[in-house]
Amino acid sequence: MTKPLFQVIKATTRNIDSIKVDGKTMAFGPKYGAFEVRDAGLAKEIETSYGPKGRDHPGQVVVVRCNNVRGHEYGATFNHRYTFTVPELPWKKSTPAGAPRAKEVIHDDSG
Repeated sequence: MTKPLFQVIKATTRNIDSIKVDGKTMAFGPKYGAFEVRDAGLAKEIETSYGPKGRDHPGQVVVVRCNNVRGHEYGATFNHRYTFTVPELPWKKSTPAGAPRAKEVIHDDSG
């Protein structure tokens, strides 16, 4: 079983680029303003410090637990092999052996 995945999302319009938890600086991504944490204790600490009812900086982030479901962790395999059949296309239809195709022209240079 893997560790749970938590997303820490910036929930304020203030210009904050990172937060500090236990002496570590954790930066928000430039595109989405979020980062991921796999430690439940660290996520809880971020929630109590910076969450909606946080003691240090209330309302700056939201911590969301994500369902981290991957098929290989539950025995499912994702290498399915599908076989598709396509009817023979009209211009590629096979002809009886030895019969010329419609667009073929046979030239006899022997005579």
